[in-house]
Amino acid sequence: MLNNLANIDFIFPERDNIKFNNASYLKDGFRYNKDTKTYTCSLDLPGTNKTNTSIHIELDVMLVKAIRSNGTVYDKLISVPLNIDIESLKAHHIDGVLTITGQELTTKKKSITIL
Repeated sequence: MLNNLANIDFIFPERDNIKFNNASYLKDGFRYNKDTKTYTCSLDLPGTNKTNTSIHIELDVMLVKAIRSNGTVYDKLISVPLNIDIESLKAHHIDGVLTITGQELTTKKKSITIL
C-alpha cells in the first residue's frame, strides 16, 4: 500500500520538531491539535463524504484517500505520532471535513530483575 514514503505530505509537528503555540497547527486545509491526552487532525475534503473516503494505516503512516464528487482523487500521506494508540483511532466525516482522533499511549513502567 505505502510503497513510496518519499511522498509524505505532512509530518506531525512533534515528529518533525516544529514549534507551535497552544499545541495546534494549520497548514493547507490540515488542522492538527493535541491536548493533554488526545491527538486530533482534521482535513478539509470538499465534495467528499464518508462513503467515498478511506483511511489506511501501515506502520506509522496513514493514507487518506477520497474521491470528490467531480471525480478527482485526493490522497495524502500523514505520519502518525509514535506515541499514539492506533487502536484508539476514530474518524468522522461531516460536511466535507474529515476529523481523526486518537489517544496518547499510556506509558507502562516496569523494573526487571536481572537473573
